Parts: sequence; C-alpha cells; structure tokens
Amino acid sequence: MLNNTFVFFKLVAAIIAVTSVVGCDGGAGMSPVTGTITLDGSPYPSAQVRFVPETGRPSIGITDESGVYSLVYIRDEKGAAPGSYKVDITTVHVSASDADGGKEPPEKVPPRYNKVTELTATVEPGENVINFDLTSR
Repeated sequence: MLNNTFVFFKLVAAIIAVTSVVGCDGGAGMSPVTGTITLDGSPYPSAQVRFVPETGRPSIGITDESGVYSLVYIRDEKGAAPGSYKVDITTVHVSASDADGGKEPPEKVPPRYNKVTELTATVEPGENVINFDLTSR
C-alpha cells in the first residue's frame, strides 16, 4: 500500500512539472510565419532562418529550392509567438565529405545576417509573410 501511494505521488509530481513547463513555454497563440530568402536577387535554398526572441525558444525554418521557409516553434508546432525578433540566416551544409578533407564550405551569407545580425522582424497575430532580400556585398 505504501509503495502504491509513493508511485501515485511521483506520478502527480511529474504531471504538475510537465504541465507547468508546457504552460510557461508559450506554445499557445503561435502565428504562422512564412517567407522567401533571396541572395543577390536569386532564391536561396538550404538556408536556416532563426527568429530569436529576447527570451525564450527561437522558431526555425529551412528554405526549400525556391528559397521559401516556414517557421516551426517546436516539433510539429508551426509558427512563432507574436512579438519582436532578431533574425539570423545561415547556410545549412548537408555534410562535409572526405573528398574535401571534411571541411565545410565557406559561408555564403555575410556575417551581418547571422553572427552579427542586423535583421529584425515583428510577428503579428495571424498569418505573416516575412521576406528577406540579402546581398553578398
């Protein structure tokens, strides 16, 4: 009997912990965010686009062959919470091969769009289309 009571209280504690974490993570109220990334006027495929809030988890998307991205907050939850974001964009390198000594190719996206980003965005409630036209110069 004592063992069952202990298991019950552990289960209740786990449920409380999980629901408080989910509640604080702000999953509800996400707004869909899509857009197109271009570099020097051409669609830029295989770019990682991160919307980074001042606090909390970023939303991330990867561009397709047409340069189009769609943000994902976590797992299968799409979008980003309404608010202001710093945005950084980097190239996704599939894998460095042995043919090139295992080195990743140089980043084509300038640091002003990633390491020291100057990009910002505001996500509004509802659907958002946010495009970024980058230049390599």
